[in-house]
Amino acid sequence: MDTQMAKKNKMTINNKVYYGEYSLDYWIKLILKKDIVLPDYQRYFVWEEDQIATLVTTLKRGFFIPPIIIGACTVDGEEKNIIIDGQQRLTSVLLSYFKVYPKPDSFKEDNVDLADASLPKRWTFREITENFTSVEETKTLLSKDVRYKKLDIELSTEELKHTYIGFSYIVPEIPDNKDSQAQQNYFSTIFRSINQQGTVLKDIESRKALYFLNADMVKWFDPELTMSVGKTKKKIPFDYIKYISILTEYYKRHVIDNDRSVSLEDCIPSGDSKTIEKYYEKYIYTFTGVDFEGKVDAQKQFGNLTDIYTDSKFQLYIQRVQKYIEELKFCDANLTTVIALDVYFYGLLYYVLFKKRELNLSKKDSLINSLARESKTFANQPEHVKSQKSKTYWRERIEKSINIYMHYLKK
Repeated sequence: MDTQMAKKNKMTINNKVYYGEYSLDYWIKLILKKDIVLPDYQRYFVWEEDQIATLVTTLKRGFFIPPIIIGACTVDGEEKNIIIDGQQRLTSVLLSYFKVYPKPDSFKEDNVDLADASLPKRWTFREITENFTSVEETKTLLSKDVRYKKLDIELSTEELKHTYIGFSYIVPEIPDNKDSQAQQNYFSTIFRSINQQGTVLKDIESRKALYFLNADMVKWFDPELTMSVGKTKKKIPFDYIKYISILTEYYKRHVIDNDRSVSLEDCIPSGDSKTIEKYYEKYIYTFTGVDFEGKVDAQKQFGNLTDIYTDSKFQLYIQRVQKYIEELKFCDANLTTVIALDVYFYGLLYYVLFKKRELNLSKKDSLINSLARESKTFANQPEHVKSQKSKTYWRERIEKSINIYMHYLKK
């Protein structure tokens, strides 16, 4: 990243921070040339059109805009400048420049908690930069793309050249500056800290930053399970951590530790959404192997991945889960509620990922019918619909799912 107009300052020992500002047109060039990029844990673009308009008005009037935070990072041996904070502002500038806005219905996010009615757009500026060749060609392509609508916001050439947004450029100095994992840990922690203090992220969005505390674990926390819908692949619309965290604790305490007094209900988090989210966070911290307060007790609760896979080849079993999703035609099931997802997935994940068992697909029609029937039964019970996070009803769905799959295992 060009440090023109930047001043260096030691923010903390071993970390250098450069401050400065760039004009809007220079920020656009940096994005289009991929001189600054989004890390994987960044959320999607979520601003509405009126928020873009407010930002542009604020910029034109010369009012203060919070600076963009960029970090120098080594990714796969390449030096990258990643956007830690400011994606929404920079993307808004880019969209204003091209005068387009992604239609929400054209970029739907499937992998969200169904209890959350607000579905974010599955879109970032990578959709524009990935195949960028020239400004004029991109403008033409975007104007013809039906997934976008016209954005009636004007930024003149002069305004682009003479309107500025500041930045902080962080260059971490860690014991091994080529240790990309250590750098990811550092920046994902900064990202999470910033967003917990500022605009509230959705729980899943915020939690994704924690996955990168150990890059080897990302595929365990977010394995990209999909269903075939026509000729396209659609991500399973569930919060995967909700499933594997509870099953991990149950497997650790009930099976590995052989404590038969431990029930599923003992492993289900209770309380409000924040309390449950802290349970998921503790699980992620434990499996990434980082140090944190309460680590010893958490390891007794969850163990670690090597307790389940001594060779760490968990992806083979995730691939098996994916195979069963296709074989059992989950795409034909009505997986649009938390209740249905619980019935279909808890037992499947428990036996395949944790018990390492295979299904007897010669009886798959009977299995499919059992899953559909029990999902419908729970859906017709008002208490399950109204109190989906109640430990009692949650446990009932998990137990039923496990009991169903138990009868369809290979000997």
